Amino acid sequence: MELDVDFEVNAHFLTVLYKPGFEIFGGRYATGIFLPTVVNTDIESGISVSGSRVARQDDVTKMGDATFIPGIFYWRKDNFHFSFAEYIIIPTGHYDSDSLANTGLNYWTFDTDFSMTYLNEKTGQDYSVNLGYNYNTENSDTNYQTGQEIHIDFMVNQFLSESFAVGVHGFYLKQMTGDSGHGAILGDFKSDAAGMGPALLWSPKKSNGKLSFIAKWLHEYYAKNRLEGDHVYFSIICSF
Repeated sequence: MELDVDFEVNAHFLTVLYKPGFEIFGGRYATGIFLPTVVNTDIESGISVSGSRVARQDDVTKMGDATFIPGIFYWRKDNFHFSFAEYIIIPTGHYDSDSLANTGLNYWTFDTDFSMTYLNEKTGQDYSVNLGYNYNTENSDTNYQTGQEIHIDFMVNQFLSESFAVGVHGFYLKQMTGDSGHGAILGDFKSDAAGMGPALLWSPKKSNGKLSFIAKWLHEYYAKNRLEGDHVYFSIICSF
């Protein structure tokens, strides 16, 4: 028996951050929200047995799971920048346990992150690393709870001019505790994945750093108990 799955997601995201201008614990404070306004999920799965294949296809276009950011705290020491943040992923997306394709996960996730950046404006070096820990609640429709996860995200950029940079971005995700609940019929089913790829950043000189365009491609070169694929991002960042 052979199982194959083709999975494609196209999404538009809007992130809004507000900095009120005061400090907490000696760090600048910000809050915000991350909204996946339009998400299209297209999935096809098939099972082949003795040369015969049975396939099923489904697609849906709905809103995805929103993320509330109750607080981000920023500190700076010379060329080093530090931040601590809490992200709460809210199950606002479309979910149907009988559907193959969904745009939401139907459970809450609490993601606690610590980041560090080294930025040298003289040499153009821009290095960042982010360490995060996810706690996932149970999906009440399936009685399935995904285990707790740790993720590491890194970014290595080199500015070739005042407004243009090239870099390499990547991530590593590892599930630390097993899946649980009555729906976890496959046991702990721990997963992990890693990916890396090129990135480009352009900030027009006339914008004085208030407008940036970012493009990056992350290729997953390893995945266990997860779907494996490529991630392509195009971002526009504006400051007011």
